[in-house]
Amino acid sequence: MRTFAFFFRLIGAKASPAVLLAAMACAPAAAGNNSAPESQRRADALSPAEIKRHQQGEMNGNLASITILALEYIHGSRHVESNLPKAIARFEQVVAKRYGPAEYGFGWLLLTGENRYRPGTATSEAQLRRNPQRGVELLKRSAASSCSYRDPYREQNMPQVAFELSELYRGHSGVPADAQESALWLARSILHCGFDDAGYIRARFLGQDRDSMKKAEALNWLLLMNAKEEGRKVAAGMPAGRIKRAMKNAEKLRNAVTASEAWYPAPRSAARQ
Repeated sequence: MRTFAFFFRLIGAKASPAVLLAAMACAPAAAGNNSAPESQRRADALSPAEIKRHQQGEMNGNLASITILALEYIHGSRHVESNLPKAIARFEQVVAKRYGPAEYGFGWLLLTGENRYRPGTATSEAQLRRNPQRGVELLKRSAASSCSYRDPYREQNMPQVAFELSELYRGHSGVPADAQESALWLARSILHCGFDDAGYIRARFLGQDRDSMKKAEALNWLLLMNAKEEGRKVAAGMPAGRIKRAMKNAEKLRNAVTASEAWYPAPRSAARQ
């Protein structure tokens, strides 16, 4: 267990600026097989040469190519006709091989009907029956492969999967609220993936409240992410007993993450596609 001397050394120095992560869009997009604007679909469309390359890759068993073709088939594009059964068949093929990018995309599709790689697109319930339990399980599996994934259309990283799971377990997108699961996945986001937005921690656990119990809860998380300056501010004037309890709770969160790795290992990379 950490000592008080260590704690006060910990919060005495200034921390580096927190990284502001993109917030997840908790509400599903409007239903419809091609609900994205035509301009969005045109911007996302692959060229005929790219499609041919991925079709060849599919023939060679390339999981990335199969996943990208599945994404194309969900809503279609300028050069690919929409074909949801083909999309699902390809997703099933690659998630059976525990391919993280496909688990992430298919997980969101089953959870909300949303094509996460194409914002503003979604399938209706009539087109694809929702399966939230399996969708969340696929997202957990994808979080064990990588902290986040590359958007193959815009060449940028998606949000951290563990952070998104933490938000889902706050009762979003049809997932029942579960405080313990939400805490676990937030802790994994911090310890595995370097989530360090102290402002988010203050807003979620403390807000404008100065209640010492809420301050102690916020301090749990600030200790976990090593946010020294923010931790010093929150701990100012807090009873020594509450500080000690916060330190113990931070250690419990570390232990919970370690225990969870028996089912969902720590991710191997920060971002991959």
